[in-house]
Amino acid sequence: MQPRDERGARAWVGVIALGTVALLLALSGRYGYHRDELYFIEAGKRLAWGYVDQPPLTPFFARLTDPFGYALPVLRLLPALSIGAIVVFAAAFARRFEGGSFAQVLAALTVATGAIFLTIGHLLSTTTFDVLIWVVLLYLVVRITQTNDHRLWLLVGLVAGIGLLNKWTVLYVIGGLGVGLGLTEQRRAFRSAFLWAGAAVALAMWLPNLLWQASHDWPFFDMAGSLYAEGVEDANSFLFVPAQILFIGPVALPVWIVGLRAFFRDAAMRRYRFVGWAFLVLAFVFVAVSAKPYFLAPLYVPVLGAGAVVVERWLPRRRRLTRGRILAAVGLGGLAVLPLALPVLPATTLAGTPITEINPELAETHGWVAFVEQVASAYEAAVPADRRSEAVVFTASYGEAGAIDLYGPRMGLPPASSGHNTYWLWGPPDGEPVLIVGSFPPGYLDERFVGVRRVGTIENPAGLENEEHLAPIWLAERPRESWNRIWPTLRHFN
Repeated sequence: MQPRDERGARAWVGVIALGTVALLLALSGRYGYHRDELYFIEAGKRLAWGYVDQPPLTPFFARLTDPFGYALPVLRLLPALSIGAIVVFAAAFARRFEGGSFAQVLAALTVATGAIFLTIGHLLSTTTFDVLIWVVLLYLVVRITQTNDHRLWLLVGLVAGIGLLNKWTVLYVIGGLGVGLGLTEQRRAFRSAFLWAGAAVALAMWLPNLLWQASHDWPFFDMAGSLYAEGVEDANSFLFVPAQILFIGPVALPVWIVGLRAFFRDAAMRRYRFVGWAFLVLAFVFVAVSAKPYFLAPLYVPVLGAGAVVVERWLPRRRRLTRGRILAAVGLGGLAVLPLALPVLPATTLAGTPITEINPELAETHGWVAFVEQVASAYEAAVPADRRSEAVVFTASYGEAGAIDLYGPRMGLPPASSGHNTYWLWGPPDGEPVLIVGSFPPGYLDERFVGVRRVGTIENPAGLENEEHLAPIWLAERPRESWNRIWPTLRHFN
């Protein structure tokens, strides 16, 4: 490949990455916050080394947007940039695998048009940064294999440490890479003192979060058990394989299949076979533990890079298929799945379509202002004026509590409390009567509160059937015991 081709490839990759970032930012203000974002905003106001359901990094990022009023384009800027970086890494993998200009552009485009990458890039979430961390770790290990520069293991440790302060699932990719290296000739890496020094760096960075977990009786394990039970109930194991086709896109399906095959059958890719093993091992593990199907998404980035190289080598023998046609097909495939990934349709059009079943996160980002307005109306109508100074609001979920804490003050609502995850750790309220928002199991409220009566129903203005749609609003005279005594019974980590 001529230097001019290399410069042209990098220019096109840059255009694809910047275009992806621009698309995500252009749609960042559509609909509204996700329930997790509302939670991260409140968690960021109470910075700590840990929370029930995640380490501190993502709430810290949310806190950085406080001077900008938590405006959605600002809150979602880092996620958009993360996906842009992942697009660049896809091309970098193709280049490391000795791919030419076409392979680099194809790898970047398949990632940029992958529904799963667009979906996670739309929201501020632990998953967005987790995917980027996994991709960086995979790239660094590929680079170490190629250059034999074992000093890079120290950088691996640094990146892994950052990842562990974001989401513990980074242990999956560390384990997958460990198994992959152990099954191949690259197992000699374990003899490097730099590898173990890098592991020590990661552990040292992780230690404050571990100490926080230990001081709070390890809520991580309660969360892990709950997530496993939810995964079994949602049939994640059954849906895992079909979801992979949808997440990456049917047009890109041949690219990642030939890429995965290349790690085991292509002599030129033999030294990178540990990536293929990591992919297969983690796919098996995720099915076994009923993990969310998107957990495998980061592994597709190097696999698509390898597949793009195979397609590039194959093209000269298939003159009927031009490079332009392949890139156009990938681009059109991305446009076809765009409504599944991002809020491009009006919310009223989205309601009642299968899209909300495929990607329920879209429905979960719409209607929060209307939700708080309806809570405020019920509060004003049901709570006597002379008792509002002592009344409290209690919600079923952290998303509901976060929405009330964000929008409620301007509507006359008191701060919200909840037994959900870290909101429970922030302690009980102190007052009565109690406006209770959200769905609870039958008998749950009557066992804990006196004089419970229904005073309203939440309706999503677009008719989107999210978790809050048709949820009840209750008013209770008071708790049956003091708040401190009943608070342990209101805890739910899930």
